Amino acid sequence: MSDSWHSFLRRQGAVFEGASVRRFGNEASAYLDPNDTVFSPVNWMGIARISGTDAADFLQAQLTGDVRDIDRQISKISGYCNPKGRLLAIFRVLRDEDDFLLLSDSGILPGILQRLQMYVLRKKVDLSIEIARVAISLVGPGANHIVTELLGGTAEVTNEVFCKRGMCSITLGDREKGYLVIAPPEQLIKSWTVIRS
Repeated sequence: MSDSWHSFLRRQGAVFEGASVRRFGNEASAYLDPNDTVFSPVNWMGIARISGTDAADFLQAQLTGDVRDIDRQISKISGYCNPKGRLLAIFRVLRDEDDFLLLSDSGILPGILQRLQMYVLRKKVDLSIEIARVAISLVGPGANHIVTELLGGTAEVTNEVFCKRGMCSITLGDREKGYLVIAPPEQLIKSWTVIRS
């Protein structure tokens, strides 16, 4: 998590438990009422950037899911296994222009990238941790309105991606209209009144 984002959340009354926000002041970070819209920083989620002209072929050979049909409007869940087939990580995979973003547990992401690096060999692929963005989630009846205000639009179908203004939203469910938003922390800080409305 970026230091500026962590400091900002703390100033807004965030109470941390380890790296995760437990609650904001006296407000519970829980879905208390079906009419509530809940905002939550997703601090446990790390973002890896896979770039280079061979990125798609490299990921196709390493991950369990088909990444060739992931475009800028869709995200997919994929896994990474060791040579014996034991699952080591689960990713949400999406495109950022020509690059791929892999979203997963920040605690395991550096080790997984180190393992993946062993298989790059002569391919034109660069693996890095994305530190310029953070993730938040919005769930509830007002989530669609908030995401539309932030990005100027939203995706409507589960796993669909909508990117604009340097931010991306992923629709997480049809019924509750939950969204995962990935954005530079500075943009979220500027948009705080919209997020917490």
